[in-house]
Amino acid sequence: MNIVISLLTSLIVVLGVYWIYIPLNNIIKHISSGANFQVIGSVASRLKLVVRMVFLQEKLLQDKVYGFMHFWFLYGFIILGIGHMELTFCGITAFFENYDCTPLLYSNITLMPTGLLRMYEISQDFFALFVFIISIYALYRRVILQQARLMPRSMDAEIILWFIICLYITFFLYTSFELAFNQYVLFQTDTSWLWFYPISSYLGHTVANLFSIKAIFYMNKIFFLSHLIIFIGFACYVPTSKHMHLIFAGPNIYFSNIDNSYIKNLNNIDFEDEEAEYGINNAKKFSWKDLLNSFACTECGRCNEVCPAHITDKPLKPKKILHDIKESLVNNDEFLINVSKDTSLCGIDTEEIWACTTCGACAEVCPVLIDSVPSSIIEMRRHLVLMEADYYPKELNSVFRSMENQSNPWGVGTDKRADWIDGVDVETINDSNKDEIDYLLFVGCASSTDEKAIKILKKFIHILNNAKISFAILGTKENCCGDPARRMGNEYVYELLAEKNITQFNKYNVKNIITTCPHCYNQLKHEYKSYDVSYNVRHHADFILELIKENKLKLNKNKNIINNMVSTFHDPCYMGRYNQDYDSSRTILKSLDIEVTEMPLHKEKSFCCGAGGGRMFMEEDNSSRINVERINQVKSINATNVITACPFCKTMLTDGKGDSEDIHINDIAEVIYENIK
Repeated sequence: MNIVISLLTSLIVVLGVYWIYIPLNNIIKHISSGANFQVIGSVASRLKLVVRMVFLQEKLLQDKVYGFMHFWFLYGFIILGIGHMELTFCGITAFFENYDCTPLLYSNITLMPTGLLRMYEISQDFFALFVFIISIYALYRRVILQQARLMPRSMDAEIILWFIICLYITFFLYTSFELAFNQYVLFQTDTSWLWFYPISSYLGHTVANLFSIKAIFYMNKIFFLSHLIIFIGFACYVPTSKHMHLIFAGPNIYFSNIDNSYIKNLNNIDFEDEEAEYGINNAKKFSWKDLLNSFACTECGRCNEVCPAHITDKPLKPKKILHDIKESLVNNDEFLINVSKDTSLCGIDTEEIWACTTCGACAEVCPVLIDSVPSSIIEMRRHLVLMEADYYPKELNSVFRSMENQSNPWGVGTDKRADWIDGVDVETINDSNKDEIDYLLFVGCASSTDEKAIKILKKFIHILNNAKISFAILGTKENCCGDPARRMGNEYVYELLAEKNITQFNKYNVKNIITTCPHCYNQLKHEYKSYDVSYNVRHHADFILELIKENKLKLNKNKNIINNMVSTFHDPCYMGRYNQDYDSSRTILKSLDIEVTEMPLHKEKSFCCGAGGGRMFMEEDNSSRINVERINQVKSINATNVITACPFCKTMLTDGKGDSEDIHINDIAEVIYENIK
């Protein structure tokens, strides 16, 4: 019998390894087919990130319920995996008993301390029970409760849960019959309970009283093989299921972006390559890291749950984007984007692509640090704009022409870009004063054309003058930073605008830049670096805070006109998630003794205003509006004053509140302006 067990175990293991290898090898080939990706950062910093995200569950534990469940799943599989290895070794070496030797068991390792062995043994029972209970609850959430984030029901996920449930049913059946035979039958002990096998020994004593020795012996072998087959079957199923993240999540985190943001930076296009196809409409054109992202996805649905487009009934689901990229790659589809209106066809619909605000909320919440959904969508937008010249919102045609010809998305003539200067004490940089100027104030398109943004800018200039800061503007020589063009997929116009600005910066030896717009801030600070330039770029909230700390601004708290209002702060996406600055404005408000009542969605969880990704210039049809939804969140906490630090956010929130006079929208610069002595 022992030889039969050894042969069967060996056969099951060999077949299992083979069946695991085939799909795993195919997946690795698919990932390797992607374009080159440059990994940056030290090995130590990447390993530290893996420890934080995988073993300390940093992201997962932000969701208390699911984080608790996943903790038991993760460490249960690690601890129980050690036991399954022992089970496998024991089965393979069962024939040792025919030669008066014991099979390979941890208890036979003479160097293992008894205390450590007992801790291992109790851990098997303890974790097996908890993983079993949590699997039942997880199945209950999906099948009975049908929680929104987990819908539509995933047969794949439910199969996995049934695998786990059956795995630990057979575990307790095997261990109870094993103990019944070894402890109570062979040695005839009276012990009914062993503290280091609390559950298995109780069941084992019961079994010993119910079955004959022969029945116990054969049922022990049957349940041993059953448990082994389910364990190996589960391992074989993993590479073909959503649980392939067990294999790819760690590597994906290791190779992820370790800059100050979880959101992937965009790549430039080489327009000198005349044969190149711009943008992406084939999964294989993504980088291997982007493809790894799609296989590392746990399909937990967190990204859908926080996506402002999805929340406001638009067709975008970030999880589906990742799934469609993976399926397109595996199926070797020629086209990734479904430009037809035939919903029976596979691929990503164009309406999904244009619904994204690029807010990065999906990347922020992802437990395995998938950072590519915004950039993947932008790559597909590039294809639709630059290659198809179609299948994009037609209102963007005028925006593209305006940025290309007038250097701003509103089409205001370049000769009028500095018209707002009237009545403002501000210098324009030129050849004679360039060496005397400490900072360039980069105005941005909104602040030079939109009345609401112009008011913010003028008050910020008053703050700078009050603090005696040496600064100047480019005036009519300034161009759009290019952010709207790049986010809408028109990389050609973006490059044109970026190069114009860089030419002006170089001409006047610009090193230090201040801006009131987070989109300009992000472009100038991070994305212009791809042109081999680097500037010290400051956002106006952070700069104001520094002025306060250095006592260059004297504040009169008694002048504060919003003390009697319920104030809340709206985090701009490109200041918060893209640049990890959540505290500058809040610290300023605290210095004014203004209490901030936070909305449920704030800081890392903040809800987009709806302007990003070029959405400010597109219509929101057949769905609720994102900015209106944000205002509803303001109303939910009875706030009457919303403070932000972005001209786009102020405009969108002002439009979102409509005719309501109960809610006031202010920029942080306007608040400070009202409180300067």
